[in-house]
Amino acid sequence: MVDAIHSAAQNGRIVMYGCIGTCRQPVDFFKVHKKRLDILSTEPKRDIDNRRYFEEGLRLVRDGLVNTKEMITHVIKLKEIGTAFQLRNNHSGDTIHVMIDCGD
Repeated sequence: MVDAIHSAAQNGRIVMYGCIGTCRQPVDFFKVHKKRLDILSTEPKRDIDNRRYFEEGLRLVRDGLVNTKEMITHVIKLKEIGTAFQLRNNHSGDTIHVMIDCGD
């Protein structure tokens, strides 16, 4: 976010896509104001829209229109959840989605 604010042009637009991690640098909101930036989020603003997106996504998976095999790169047992968080937080190029297996 800090880099996006710094890189954006005057009257620019920043689109936040997906999850945003922890920011370890101060965010200069005065710079946002001074540059007259628009910050947009891809997350729905209403719960009913979030529910509809979930149901539509589920339908796409059920109908075989989304290849989840290639999206889930790691399946980790619940008892090894620490490893799952390490993979997620590592930001390596081979991790797309870590699934937690809550079975046995």
